[in-house]
Amino acid sequence: MASWPRRFVHGLLLAASAVLTACGGGGGGGGGGGGGSAPPASAFTLSSGSVTFNATQGGATPAAQIVQVSTNSGVFVGTGAVAISTSQTGGRFFHSFAITGNTTGQITITPGVTFDAGSFVGTITVNGCSNSFGPCNHVAGSPKTITVTYNVLGLTSTPAQLAFFTTTGSNPSSKTTALALAGGAGAWTSSINQPWLSVSPSSGVLNSSPQTLTFSVNAAGLGAGVYNATALFTAGSVNASVAVTLTVSNPSVDFVAPYVVPAGVPGDVIIRGHGFAGLNSNNLSVRFGSTPATASVVSDTEIQATVPASLTAGNYAISVSDGGTPIPSRSALKLVAITPPAFAATSITRASGTSAFSPSNLTYDAERKVLFLIDRQARVVERYAFVSGTTWSATRALVDPGGQGGPGGNPSIALSPDGTELVQTGRGPNLVRIDPASSSLSVLSTVDSTPALGSGNLNMVAFSNDGGAIGNASDANGIYLYRYDMLTQTFTAVSSEFQMLNRQLFASGNGDMVVMPSLDSFNSQLLTYDASDGTLTPRAVHTCSFDVAKVNRYATRFVIVGAAPCALAGTRVYDASFNALGTLPGAPYVLSPDGAFAYTVSGATTVRKFDLNAPIGGSFAEVGSAAITVSGNGWNEMTISPDGGTLFLAGPFDVVIMPAP
Repeated sequence: MASWPRRFVHGLLLAASAVLTACGGGGGGGGGGGGGSAPPASAFTLSSGSVTFNATQGGATPAAQIVQVSTNSGVFVGTGAVAISTSQTGGRFFHSFAITGNTTGQITITPGVTFDAGSFVGTITVNGCSNSFGPCNHVAGSPKTITVTYNVLGLTSTPAQLAFFTTTGSNPSSKTTALALAGGAGAWTSSINQPWLSVSPSSGVLNSSPQTLTFSVNAAGLGAGVYNATALFTAGSVNASVAVTLTVSNPSVDFVAPYVVPAGVPGDVIIRGHGFAGLNSNNLSVRFGSTPATASVVSDTEIQATVPASLTAGNYAISVSDGGTPIPSRSALKLVAITPPAFAATSITRASGTSAFSPSNLTYDAERKVLFLIDRQARVVERYAFVSGTTWSATRALVDPGGQGGPGGNPSIALSPDGTELVQTGRGPNLVRIDPASSSLSVLSTVDSTPALGSGNLNMVAFSNDGGAIGNASDANGIYLYRYDMLTQTFTAVSSEFQMLNRQLFASGNGDMVVMPSLDSFNSQLLTYDASDGTLTPRAVHTCSFDVAKVNRYATRFVIVGAAPCALAGTRVYDASFNALGTLPGAPYVLSPDGAFAYTVSGATTVRKFDLNAPIGGSFAEVGSAAITVSGNGWNEMTISPDGGTLFLAGPFDVVIMPAP
């Protein structure tokens, strides 16, 4: 386990000596004598101010250690008693306080499991108070601290998983890891179980600094498919491994994101596939139907294109070539240009006689004019389809009919980047593929993650624009972040760090980035997943909040909530480089697709609109507002249509559709 939860243990009263006399004299009360007198002696003592644990990664957990606490005879404090309370900073250990006698007690410090290597330092603060309730009135010598050091000798690779993607006949770019030996120094060696993978250097000496290793793939002779390899590193009695996945694909055009765009409005899209690097850029041709588009090759798997304003409403096939034979396009690939509907403001009562709770993952399917959400507590998926006027039909389907997945995990849903399937977690290790066009939420198939991830629960999930669903899992194989490929229906590891389990996942509108705010105060730094190359990047933002994050279509604006103790509390807007621009009032909130505006709910009755283009003294100008048709209910989720014209709100009792102010 990567960290232990913060503990705060209140001790009871440690009685002072049976016969106590006040110290000092004269000059007003028992506080001491005249000027120049020695400071009062400490009212309590600790047997040690520091504790050290030593262990080997993956080995036995060290035994707990005890620090004795005692009051000092002859020191009169208040009414003759010292109240002891303790608090802790830092993880990897926990502690408890107990009374052992009239004037003695003990603090038991227990180290965590030896899962991660490194040197971890934390502090236990011991308060001695003359009162047992309310803010501490510190006695002489209070507070005291105990420094806890936990040294775990071990070899680590960061990251411990690598994923390569390439097209048949070509090699992917190399990737690097950092190899480190915590708690010592020494020589290391390596071995790899597949001939297509190599690492440089293959051996060396580690001291206090990590060493960068470069992994390279030679895919010559490998056909389309998924290949796995393991690189094992050994330094004395400790070892570390790097799990490597190589996905080889035939040339193809697979996805366009976003796949639904407003007709007659120019806009940028990302085309994902394989084999683009071999195209002659001077003769590059991208067409939506017969309409040519301006485009450029970014990498072997990505083309950026601009949808022309001349495109009218309809479905368009996508072709990519350089004047020769077009790269094959997947049969389900299409660009959908729509005339955005002007929905009438209306509200829908949820649940229809069945208990409903706070909604999550509110998603608008613009192709079908359908809303999806998941009720995690009731464990149901809900579908609301536009019929006409103010009428929307409603469907509810159990997440886990029959109970085969058990009650664990955090059920989640995500719509694929081509709109052909709604994936749902919450059935243990099974990922469920739902037909989003089905009014009854019919299941297409169920995919078992056990062979790749082990038994456990699939939790949060978000789709990237290459057809990969990024999710976290509490599984038995030590893989806590995975990628599910909707085309091959296979799972691959992204990270084995336990902290990945304590993260929420939110994708940008074009699926190019997945934002991963943390719920864990010990690993509070925000991460992002880049769909272009599969990398995880730490950002200079900290969260540890359960609030949702919002990302606009192009990942140029973010709304992220910070919470104490790991960040300044508040809802903040960030730019593409994660620089804070200002704060927003109210919740929930959503960004316009272009990131120019933010919408928040105030008092559950009003939607407020803020201009994000010109921050004013750390806040934003309010440029509009609109009343919510249903008043008096709380709102948990809000999303927006691709054209930015309609807002959708969901709470425990209602769903609201309303024009954006």
